[in-house]
Amino acid sequence: MYLTDYYRFEHLAGTAKTRLDCTTSTGGYDEFEIRRCRKGTKSTKPGDLVIYCTDVQRNENFNADAKRKADKSLTLGSKNITSIYTFEPDPKTGFGDFKDTQDALLFVFKGFSILGVADVAGAVIEIYVARGLRNNARLLYNLLEDGGLEDEMRELQERARPDKPEGLF
Repeated sequence: MYLTDYYRFEHLAGTAKTRLDCTTSTGGYDEFEIRRCRKGTKSTKPGDLVIYCTDVQRNENFNADAKRKADKSLTLGSKNITSIYTFEPDPKTGFGDFKDTQDALLFVFKGFSILGVADVAGAVIEIYVARGLRNNARLLYNLLEDGGLEDEMRELQERARPDKPEGLF
């Protein structure tokens, strides 16, 4: 089994266009869990896990030495946690890695417009974590696209619970 954790983030009505709130998770992935909101604000309660997904601005100038640039950026608070790479103009899936870890991330997008989060409630990013497999993120993405991870994904979704972290409510 390659995939270890699952987090589902949804764009809720009345929130910022790029904001997605965690609604379901298997929990236990420390890189997300330690970044949960500690203090309540006008729009966030203690224990909430909120990410922001934006499209990366591209410089159209050709550079022969340029490395592949990311298509989207995922931030938690004010820090970039991963760049997301996709292969289609209107992506349904993507891959990346959690910054400063050895963990690969796979993404499934639902309800996204070509230029990012749809302007309606219901846009979803499902994030699947493969701990320790950062160097194999592209291979895992290929497995995802070929349907080779469907059983693992389904198993993680079945284990996931509504997002209410213990000890905070």
